[in-house]
Amino acid sequence: MPVVLSEEQFEAWLDVKGTTPEAASALLQPAADNLLEAIEMNRKINDSRKDEPGIQEPLQKELLL
Repeated sequence: MPVVLSEEQFEAWLDVKGTTPEAASALLQPAADNLLEAIEMNRKINDSRKDEPGIQEPLQKELLL
């Protein structure tokens, strides 16, 4: 699970001299359950040799059935 920081936490996370390791570690919390959404993408998106129009668009629901 990725760590997702709020804007208020950015400064503390990036301040390597002023933020203690303990304070930085306290920022490492799982994201809220409703914050992220899984979207199915075309499998070709993982192939660096593919560069087609629309490859970065989510699959349409009727294609998922």
